[in-house]
Amino acid sequence: MSDNKYIVIIRGLSGSGKTTLAQLICGALEFDDEKRVAVSADDFFIDDKGNYVFEYEKLSEAHDWCKAEVESCAKEGFNVIVVHNNFTKRWEVSPYIEIAQKNGYRVHVVNLYDNGLNDSQLAERCCHNIPINSISSQRERWELDAFRGTRSFKSRPQQHFGFDNSQEFNKNRAYNNFGNRDFQHRNRFNNGSR
Repeated sequence: MSDNKYIVIIRGLSGSGKTTLAQLICGALEFDDEKRVAVSADDFFIDDKGNYVFEYEKLSEAHDWCKAEVESCAKEGFNVIVVHNNFTKRWEVSPYIEIAQKNGYRVHVVNLYDNGLNDSQLAERCCHNIPINSISSQRERWELDAFRGTRSFKSRPQQHFGFDNSQEFNKNRAYNNFGNRDFQHRNRFNNGSR
């Protein structure tokens, strides 16, 4: 396992700050010569004009696309791959851990859960206009330990809980880069290229 190859899995309810944290990890931190990328199932729904167009009936396809992108990024040798989805259930995390192990990556899991907010506050912050009842459903499905009852892993991934995101969320920042450094954010139309 390489000391400088990481897959960072960010879990949380809609509106908890997953995209913001992914962009901070990929765009604001300075590392010499590291290739970093952020990938999520939501990226599948970004059209060729950069607009988010969600289609519920394509959700399974979006998650398959996300896994394939993470696998592709690992094969391309990215140093840091940040995958940020809700990951409410353990089984949703497992394929990414398997990709990491197969490709020699260390895994860090960041559990944002609700970031200390109620469902109404999460809905207000969410850049995808997710209704409150959907966020409540995510909360009901949430499994705290993403690894209990999963297959035995060679090295247990590190879990981190919480993220202080006390700044007021700016919906216009959802797909902008943070910091001074550019990073790749993949979607079906740019495949990570700028």
